[in-house]
Amino acid sequence: MTFNKKKLTKELFEFAPVDATLKEKINKPSLSFWKDAWLRLKENKAAVLSIWIIILLTIIAIIGPIISPYTYKETIYIDKQFTLEEKQDLAKEYIMVQIIDEITDEEKETIFKKYWEDKGRDPETKRKQFDRTVEKAIKENAHDKVISADENELDQMLVEYFKYTGKEWPRSPGNTIPPRVPGLEKLGLFDGVRDGINVYQDLGIEDKYFWFGTDELGRDLFTRVWYGTRISIFIGLLAAVIDLLVGVTYGSCAGYFGGKVDIVLMRIIEVIWSIPVLVIVTILILILEPGLMSIALAIGLTGWMSMARIVRAQILKLKNQEFVLAARTLGTSSSRLIMKHLIPNVMGQIIIVTTFSVPNAIFYEAFLAFIGLGLPAPQASLGVLINEGYQLLRAGYPYLMIIPSTVICLLMLALNLFANGLRDALDPKLRNK
Repeated sequence: MTFNKKKLTKELFEFAPVDATLKEKINKPSLSFWKDAWLRLKENKAAVLSIWIIILLTIIAIIGPIISPYTYKETIYIDKQFTLEEKQDLAKEYIMVQIIDEITDEEKETIFKKYWEDKGRDPETKRKQFDRTVEKAIKENAHDKVISADENELDQMLVEYFKYTGKEWPRSPGNTIPPRVPGLEKLGLFDGVRDGINVYQDLGIEDKYFWFGTDELGRDLFTRVWYGTRISIFIGLLAAVIDLLVGVTYGSCAGYFGGKVDIVLMRIIEVIWSIPVLVIVTILILILEPGLMSIALAIGLTGWMSMARIVRAQILKLKNQEFVLAARTLGTSSSRLIMKHLIPNVMGQIIIVTTFSVPNAIFYEAFLAFIGLGLPAPQASLGVLINEGYQLLRAGYPYLMIIPSTVICLLMLALNLFANGLRDALDPKLRNK
């Protein structure tokens, strides 16, 4: 390999000019901590997808029970579908009742005489059987009319029978009707068929659609699932708020004041932490009146300890720094120092722990409902619905368990993915990675 010396000239070795004004130029735009965290959160595809799933489930949970024509505790009644024999019997009864109510004495006499004359008997010898003979003759006449009537005429007689007698059409709860969704039924999915039988046609409700079916008491599962989702989200948020208020306050006091105060407060946490959380929650639910608030309080009052320990550890690192010393020198009170200077610097960790506490609370509520310590009937959370569906799983109604289980799995997966993404976005160690 040889060099071509003619190509190397002095002009190629001149110093590049230096512009002193460019020394202060910022090539990268300045970002605040929260804006940078938001940009990094948006880069996490799983976290962004989880946000949309959470928003979608929340919106459906809010509007689902509103747009449904049924309430979460309303039993849906289906008009009884009569068999051919039952229709004929009721039609006979209608004809007999109508004739007997409207017939005159002269017509009864005519019927009586004609009946025995047709049999070749002297009507006068059967005078003692007058009423029974008239009734028997009317019954035979009704039988002949019913036998010769077609299906449409029998249906019309049924309608007239209930109108004439003032009786109500027999109705029964629409128990365990399978799911049926318009559009999907043409694909053989959610078509209302069970064991090869179209339940909707069998019950005479071809014009109705129960997207998630009905439960064992005839209640619309679509309404109950989204009402239960609303309850589960509410319990998770309320428990997170309790966790936030109690945990931050407790941990801040322990970390800031230190010394004996810190020792006493942390020993209390250690004693409580040594008791299984499930035992504490169960005792609180048994002591408090069963209901939505009692379950949320029981879960929230046992979930604040992790928050308190994290906040305490962060404040222990911050309380001896210069900005805290400067605030003390200026006479800032302890409460203001904690609220205005320390807690804002711990806000990233607080948000992360609070986000993780929501799916944890939903899981605990579902577990309590599954073991029989959930909301009292007829209220429903996702845990209650899963428990009810599990009891009927072997009876051949898997949708009662699969549908609420799918919803709670999606909700908890989305919440955990969002919390993981939020943790990564707020962690300064992962910046620029």
